[in-house]
Amino acid sequence: MYLVEVAPHLKEGPAYDPGDESSASCTLNKSMLNMKFQTRRNDIILLASLLLVNALALMPMLDTGFISDDIINSQIRGHMIETNRSLWGVTSFYAQEWLKNEGRLFPFAFYIYSVFYVLQNILLYKLFVLSAVLASIAAFFFFVRRLTSSELIPSIALLLLPVMFQFRGSWDPILAFCAQYPVVCLFLYCSLNLFLRALDEPERGVPLLAILLFLCSGLVFEVVYPMCLLYVGVAYVRLDKLKPSFRVSLPFITVTLCLVFASIIFRKLAIAPSATYQMHIDVGLILKTYLLQVCGALPFVYYIFDPHAIFADQRDKWPVALVQIFPLFILLSALTVVAIGRRLLGRYRRLDTVPRSGLAAIGIMLFILPAALISLSPKYQMQP
Repeated sequence: MYLVEVAPHLKEGPAYDPGDESSASCTLNKSMLNMKFQTRRNDIILLASLLLVNALALMPMLDTGFISDDIINSQIRGHMIETNRSLWGVTSFYAQEWLKNEGRLFPFAFYIYSVFYVLQNILLYKLFVLSAVLASIAAFFFFVRRLTSSELIPSIALLLLPVMFQFRGSWDPILAFCAQYPVVCLFLYCSLNLFLRALDEPERGVPLLAILLFLCSGLVFEVVYPMCLLYVGVAYVRLDKLKPSFRVSLPFITVTLCLVFASIIFRKLAIAPSATYQMHIDVGLILKTYLLQVCGALPFVYYIFDPHAIFADQRDKWPVALVQIFPLFILLSALTVVAIGRRLLGRYRRLDTVPRSGLAAIGIMLFILPAALISLSPKYQMQP
């Protein structure tokens, strides 16, 4: 009797439809896809905005001419006619000559001839260099974002970059050398990003690609050799244990040791090595060169010290008081940026996921490691 009384009550309620579950599931999937699309669109807008700020800061480079080695290398078509060689013939010839005569193993650096062969217009060439710089900056952004699980920290870093840019009268890593330094950075940061990805989400082929990109960077310039220590530091930030960090970084250390060993052998067998490209061990000169190279990365130093007397006329027109307080202004600006950064980081919700000490250590390594091999070169030891 109880069931008979309840049955009519149940019939009055909404009927159960198995299709409701699939409908709800479809709605949920659509909302998740919309959220992912919105997140990805916001990420693209954020990165594009940050790159635009850096592009605007670098825009004056488009009004510059060929500088340093680019003056000669830009004449590749005429040189091909003069030597009766093809583009590949010239490229392979000089890669072999540098290896045979100087013992330098950097075959990938000679992509420059292909660039100058294709980009005969100087504006197109400068746009290529600008694109390479921005690509390396984007790779740095993705690397720091994956390392910190934060978009705030790499965003602040990219906003500070325009303060660091400096154009020098000669041997400038941005204006000269056909974007070789930005290309090295692009390879390195892409490799580090893939290395982190392999640590977080093991995927087949990702570690090998990271190793190949690091090898490519080492075959562009020898200055990359000490950067294998970065992988140990990055792994330690992620794993928080030294032995496992060293173990997963061992392939990159092995690549570096192979490159160093090959470089030593080739330099020993070099037919006509010049003193300019051989290591010169003089503790005083090494320390001086190292400090000059490290300090050269600080903002405004080229303008302040003006080694080629480029800005002397401009400073003579400044009021004396402004010249005297300029170093104080730089110091206060730096302290202001640090204070704002600390305040923003302190208010950031995901601060507990950011490895502060590890991040600082990696930043210091990025600052001090590139100058290690450069300081051993007589070419740079002779600089004032």
